[in-house]
Amino acid sequence: MADIKFLNNISLENLQLNNAKLQVVATDPTLAGASYEGRVIYNSTDNAIKFHNGASSNYWVTLDGSGDISSVAVRPGEGLEVEAGALSATNGAFDVTLGLKANVAGNGLSYSSGVIAVGVDGSTLEINSDALRIKDLGVTTAKIAADAVTGAKIADNSINSEHYVNGSIDLAHLAADSVDGSKIVDNAINSEHYTDGSIDRVHLAADIVDGTKIADDSINSEHIVDGSVDNVHLANDGITIGTTDVSLGDTITALVGLTDLDLTAAAHTIFDTVGANNLTVGASGTTVIIPGDLQVTGTVTTNNVETVSTSNGIVFEGSVADAHEGTLLAGSLSADRTYTLPDATGTIALTSNLPTVNNGTLTVQGTGALGGTGTFTANQSGNTTISISHDDTSSQASVDNSGLTVIQDVTLDTYGHTTGLASVNLTSGVDGRITAREYSDTIGDGTATTLILKNTGATGTAQSNHGLGTVSTSFLIQLIEVSTGATVYADVERAASGVVNVIFAAAPASNAIRVLMTKIG
Repeated sequence: MADIKFLNNISLENLQLNNAKLQVVATDPTLAGASYEGRVIYNSTDNAIKFHNGASSNYWVTLDGSGDISSVAVRPGEGLEVEAGALSATNGAFDVTLGLKANVAGNGLSYSSGVIAVGVDGSTLEINSDALRIKDLGVTTAKIAADAVTGAKIADNSINSEHYVNGSIDLAHLAADSVDGSKIVDNAINSEHYTDGSIDRVHLAADIVDGTKIADDSINSEHIVDGSVDNVHLANDGITIGTTDVSLGDTITALVGLTDLDLTAAAHTIFDTVGANNLTVGASGTTVIIPGDLQVTGTVTTNNVETVSTSNGIVFEGSVADAHEGTLLAGSLSADRTYTLPDATGTIALTSNLPTVNNGTLTVQGTGALGGTGTFTANQSGNTTISISHDDTSSQASVDNSGLTVIQDVTLDTYGHTTGLASVNLTSGVDGRITAREYSDTIGDGTATTLILKNTGATGTAQSNHGLGTVSTSFLIQLIEVSTGATVYADVERAASGVVNVIFAAAPASNAIRVLMTKIG
């Protein structure tokens, strides 16, 4: 959403700016120069408020308390003091000398003449030649932080078996190829220790795999040597054609489940023993697909179907078998159509066989939409246009309006002819509607901070009566300072019954504000 631009300074006239926030940026904007002096931002990356000092570089100053200390306030009794004459300033920087007071001493510390002494217990700490150090064996396990001892602090060959926690040596601590057979207990290797597929042929003894080790349904054709299956290995009913089991040495008369029948590329005769009996191909609801040509050499073809579907039409050979055929083709149909052949013998006439009217006149009686007599003329003197003539009964002259005069009413006769036009001038009506939706007046009395605008005739005291009705929520209100012509903003409350309260923080002077009201809707 774009920002609202104020092209001049905003004066709050000593009023509060409530619930406001600074401009939030992740990176300080590049705004060099005096014209930006005083601009304030909040940097969300630095979590700091910054102001622009008007410089051409290093212009953003952080308001976070950082910088040189110009003074230190020390409350009495807290152990720090500024010695007399110890505070000085050089080139704007302050040098401070701080002294220690006796009350900084406490547990383990003592004070004497400005010196703090450290007390030791003599068992873990000792003072040797003015140096404070840890005594031998003074560091116990409790004093060592967790994970503080690294390999650099452990002597070589010092870790023995008693230092290991049972079960603490895992796979990551064993060197590659470091475990041999001498480290493995007899009968300790089980199936879970083998990697899938790791036992190959060289690990199997000869003749070690019998039928108990072969999974059911696991022997496939690639496992059988060509010619190795003889008759004794074939079970009866072991051959299936389609879904029909065939017993060895038996005869079958029907095949079920056969999905494909391929014949060699030659002329073949199928079902030649059917004779005069019916041969049924498929069942009710079954679609029989013949991808190639279908030739019927019999004398009678009976078709008891509802629809003959062919995208290329039905082709008829002529009386002479030659390269010329007749095609019966249906066009693009928008609905179901029925074509009925006449109960007669003869030749069906086509549109090209219909008679034409040459140099003749076709007369249409004056009834219906033509509204009079007229003539159709076809092919007269080579003219291919058919023209319709009828009387022009329109009696209305053209009307050319201008300004706010517009056509209001149009009168037509039963044939659609324009017989009358009526115009109207919108000037008075439009001007009246506009006037009824606008109001302006000057308000302000130097005393009241709430100036009341009411509908004309409403009871109670009002600064102005607008006369725009009682629907307050339809009012658009703008305030202008009379002396300057500037747009000003105040709190506008739209109450019931057309009442509008314009509320100022301070009472405007008499007639200092012009109010413009527009009724919308």
